[in-house]
Amino acid sequence: MNKIKSNITKYKNLKAWQKKSLIFWFSFTLLLAIVYLGFTGYSLYTDKVAEESYWESHLLDNEEIVKEALPFSKNATTVTAGTYIENLKELNIKNNYFRIVFDCWFRWNGNKDLDMINNFDIYNGAINKLTIIDDFTDGDTHYQRARVDATISQNYWTTRFPLESYQLHVYLESLHAIDDVLLVADTAHSTINEHITLSGYKFERNAVSINTVKYDNNMNDPEPQSPYNQELVTSLEINRDGIGLYIKCFVALLGTLTWVFITLFICTYHRVDPLGMIPGALFGTVTNIMVGANLLPDSLRLGLLEYVNFAGVAVIVLTAISVININRIRNEHQNMGFAKLYGRMMLYMLLTFTLIGIFWFPLMAYKF
Repeated sequence: MNKIKSNITKYKNLKAWQKKSLIFWFSFTLLLAIVYLGFTGYSLYTDKVAEESYWESHLLDNEEIVKEALPFSKNATTVTAGTYIENLKELNIKNNYFRIVFDCWFRWNGNKDLDMINNFDIYNGAINKLTIIDDFTDGDTHYQRARVDATISQNYWTTRFPLESYQLHVYLESLHAIDDVLLVADTAHSTINEHITLSGYKFERNAVSINTVKYDNNMNDPEPQSPYNQELVTSLEINRDGIGLYIKCFVALLGTLTWVFITLFICTYHRVDPLGMIPGALFGTVTNIMVGANLLPDSLRLGLLEYVNFAGVAVIVLTAISVININRIRNEHQNMGFAKLYGRMMLYMLLTFTLIGIFWFPLMAYKF
């Protein structure tokens, strides 16, 4: 039996094929890590910074539609409308809806026949309960206020889940055409309850604006009005208040990665074949994926949840390949020194990129 050679421990002492092997695996792992972290980081960061333009787009009215509708509103009654967000009772990401309680009010002069509080609808939602709080007239001024409990459907953008932020929008649509009612947003008095809370989130900002809508279908109305009316848009942004859910989603993955690094360490520094320990780590990773997937709708967008898990699977696969190569070097080439050098290189590289990823993904995804 050939004696195992262990004197080859430095790169300068390696044979040509050994150097090529090290360079290949070093280059392959480095390139894979850089490309993957670069792509996923760009995707998450782009989604994060896009929130600002998305917020502004909901607060701007369509100038072309406003210009078209303006001639129809010459004789309309100007109604000032606003909202006060009292409570966000439920945020259901998996089933794509949220439940909100808010006060809305309408104030105008003249036209005593208007009844705004009973002539509005919530777009893409349903009113669970409406309680009229005020309804009075003071001279020529009319004022109506009600408390609304509503459930509103919304497709959530889950790219950065579980470190995401959400923008919630409530559309109070006037049932009067713009011929009769011209809405003006009461930005000065539209606020949010300063004591409002929602487990796992913090409230960042809110705003109100007016959106002019054009309908192409008059519903076969025998006395059609203009195809334009308006909506009072109430926007609310919430953000994760910490990394608690992030840790919950990936704690099992962290455990499996720790396990595979232990197997690679054992294989590198001891003549032990721990390859049979790898399947358990893969099973743990699959289990970990289901934790986050169960919290999201079926129409899941690729994002942070998948990026982290894919990275974990890649580390496990590369670790398994490294263990196989270490065993092959020892058994076929009878070279303990090169096996240790190769094992150390892969261990340090995979561990380094794993530690970078632990900080990289939250940094790119979370709105600080």
